[in-house]
This record gives sequence, C-alpha cells and structure tokens, in this order.
Amino acid sequence: MNQTQAHQDLGTNNPLKSLVNKTNDFLYGLWRNKHITQKQYERLKVVKEQTEIAHMYFLPKAHKPKTPLGPIMAGLKSPTIDIFKWLDGLLRPLFTRLANETTILNGSQLVKQIEQLVI
Repeated sequence: MNQTQAHQDLGTNNPLKSLVNKTNDFLYGLWRNKHITQKQYERLKVVKEQTEIAHMYFLPKAHKPKTPLGPIMAGLKSPTIDIFKWLDGLLRPLFTRLANETTILNGSQLVKQIEQLVI
C-alpha cells in the first residue's frame, strides 16, 4: 500500500457523515429534477445508522510461496452500495445483450465456439 499510495489510513478522521450527506444531497437533486422517482429516491436514500465506511482487510494466500497477503475490500454497507445495485440492475441486461457474442459463459460454450472456428 505504501508503494502505490492507492489507499490512505484515515486515523481518527471519519468521512462517513460527509459521504452520507453528499450522497443524499445528490439523490435529492436527481429527484427534484425528475431524473428519478420519489419511490427510487426513498429506496436509494442513505440511512446513516445502517452504513459504515468501506474498509480493507487482508487474507493470507497460503498456496503461494512466502504466504503473501491478498487485500479484500469490504463495502457492502457503504453509503453508495444501493445506488450501485440499482445501476447494475439497469445496465447488466444491456451489457449482456450487447456483449453476448464476445462473452463466454462456461467451458462447454467455449468448446462449441472453438469447434465452429475449426469448421
């Protein structure tokens, strides 16, 4: 982490309250400007008591020499997770339809595609 500077130790500084407020303000603006419905706004609005800041922990990779640690990001209770899930539900079907020809779902589909290329 120190080499890449990709993460920062927050120490006693907790940005959760600010992140919750900014997220709710953004969602309110979307609702006020009629980009989302009131029902969507109510579903996506962040409840501070039900959220926590995303955090990182490490698990050892026992199958590798010298047992390095692999980073894990835990963010299932982050303020923006519901927005992510909502957007994923909207975009995944579109992506699946558009990327269908270039996506391999499983091994048997791969074998069939290779057989068609050989023919």
